[in-house]
Amino acid sequence: MDPDAFVGLVKQDQVEDLTTLICAYPQLDTLFGSGWLVSTGTTGMGTADVHPLFWELANPLGNRRIAEALLRLKSESPNAARFISDLKSKRTRGELMGAIREVDVYHALRGRGFDVEWKPTRNIGDRRPDLLIKTEKPIYLEILSINDSEATLEEEAVHNALVIGINKLAGNPYFVSSHMRDFLPQERVAEAVAFVEAAIPTIHLKDEDDEAQRMYTIDGRDVIRFEFRRAYEGSLGQWVGGGGPGRSISPSERIKKKILDKIQAFQLPAKQADEHLNGYLIFLESLLDSNYGVMTAVLGQQTLSFPVPTRDLTEPSNPIPGHAPNGVVHHQSWANAIGGGLDFIASTKPNRHGILLGDQSYLMVKQGLEEGAETISTTLFDGPLKRG
Repeated sequence: MDPDAFVGLVKQDQVEDLTTLICAYPQLDTLFGSGWLVSTGTTGMGTADVHPLFWELANPLGNRRIAEALLRLKSESPNAARFISDLKSKRTRGELMGAIREVDVYHALRGRGFDVEWKPTRNIGDRRPDLLIKTEKPIYLEILSINDSEATLEEEAVHNALVIGINKLAGNPYFVSSHMRDFLPQERVAEAVAFVEAAIPTIHLKDEDDEAQRMYTIDGRDVIRFEFRRAYEGSLGQWVGGGGPGRSISPSERIKKKILDKIQAFQLPAKQADEHLNGYLIFLESLLDSNYGVMTAVLGQQTLSFPVPTRDLTEPSNPIPGHAPNGVVHHQSWANAIGGGLDFIASTKPNRHGILLGDQSYLMVKQGLEEGAETISTTLFDGPLKRG
């Protein structure tokens, strides 16, 4: 077996895409320190040795936007050098994207003409909210990114390595699907692929509708059920589908914990009456915020939430009463925060075309601020709410 089948390696075209970006924005190389960006990833380097910033800046679908956001911050904020140093210290993609989303939002708002202050201070010691948007009623904004759990990411990495290994098998005449019955450790992926390779000569299927199954076990424990079907005429044998045992950790529970932890370490300034608005903008990096459990974990209870309109949304949208079942966000500290200094929570999913535009964006406001929802939506999502 090819040992590279089980390791994500940097490709030459990715290195070339990063080099092209640096040529287009030479100030970027100066910003990070001459030669540092080029050193983040070289052809053939394994995933574990690659700085997570490499993958973002070597992706031509979004790297120019990130470059322009970083250079805008450098030209407009005295705190840019500290932020760049912080980016260089990130060791995981989850940590990195939390920081990238902050500068992404800053860049998007400034590009639309808003007066925005980066990391403002206002009587809150050394803890700062991420942005101050100086609208008619100022908005202090804290930006959170919530990723899949480390356990889920590990499961996905194992699954991807398994698929790559199966697709590299030479002379395989079968479509192979894998159905996880239990967790497969990373160090056993090569063994599982070798199991499939050894099984192929023992399978004799004549028709495309015929199927054979083999169970891969570890210490007597069923781990993967492999299914084999003859490949269509003219097709190569390859992995064609399958699934796992599901997420290791409930996404709604993780969102609940992160938001409650954030509230406990409140970074938004205290206020008198309605002098300004305090809110969170949450990016659900890879979670499905259309899922009810996840959505209610973001939107909370005893509130009104509004679907944010997009170009594809033509029908008026009514406010959605937010009510989460016990075990999601039914928690006294949440209720206290919503009734206290937190005015709104917006949730969205990032996309390559406009960081604050998406068909799965929602806004929650505390009771009494329904009209303020218009201002918040127009500011963050570049469009008024549509109501029935």
